[in-house]
Amino acid sequence: MEKGRTCSRRGCRSISSLIIIFGWLDAQLPHLMKYSQGYTHLYPQATQLIIRSNIASVFKPQRSRFANLAPALEAVEALGVLDPRQSPPRVLSHVFSNGGGMNLVTLSDLLVSRQSVPARSALVLDSCPGRPSIRGSTTAITMFIRSRWLRWPAMVFAALTLAALHCLSLFGVWQDPILYARRALFRPRLLPWMWTGDDIAAAPRLYIFSRGDVTVAADAVLAHVERAKEAGLNVSIEEFEGSAHVSHMRTDPVRYWKLISELWASAK
Repeated sequence: MEKGRTCSRRGCRSISSLIIIFGWLDAQLPHLMKYSQGYTHLYPQATQLIIRSNIASVFKPQRSRFANLAPALEAVEALGVLDPRQSPPRVLSHVFSNGGGMNLVTLSDLLVSRQSVPARSALVLDSCPGRPSIRGSTTAITMFIRSRWLRWPAMVFAALTLAALHCLSLFGVWQDPILYARRALFRPRLLPWMWTGDDIAAAPRLYIFSRGDVTVAADAVLAHVERAKEAGLNVSIEEFEGSAHVSHMRTDPVRYWKLISELWASAK
């Protein structure tokens, strides 16, 4: 059986490891590249796939999110991860905030009917999942707007829009993608390669959080952890002291990357 492949105009080459980075809402590429560079240092032979998310996708219907993830689906297919005739690469999925979780679950929905050979895999949940709230979502949407003259009008607009959408969700007109993603993360077979037969604990999951995170509350993460444990998932947690939202690596990079390497080493 073949390994997974990296394909380009020059042809395909075998890969042994795939790292998928699901960025937070409107994360700038230079910020995501800091994590990519960290992975390159740890696993120089691994292939990386960065999936970015944008604020507009929160307000759009699921079919629009499907269309946004189509290139990622094509990349996963090209890498041979979904081909049952191949021996798949190891796969590490690194998810940031609710925006990354939303894209992970969208990819999960796109792949729900697809078969794949179970692979050694792991999942990192950094600063997520949170509970849907107008305050938290408004903060997440506007947190990287540096100018206060722009931030405050943006916060008002976002809060009013989210309040209107919340009303629509009460009548079943709109489905909150953050709440949907929070619930979907309990799926044992979140991605086709993550579940080995009846062993739902095969793919370890690491939650990284902080009580200093004002965007995704620690209580929301810990409540999700408890439910995941009850569901029989292989869960571990790591609390960082005082670090802000999606800033745990910057607070203590040595500790952060040690956690990542230990997690992937533990994958069955």
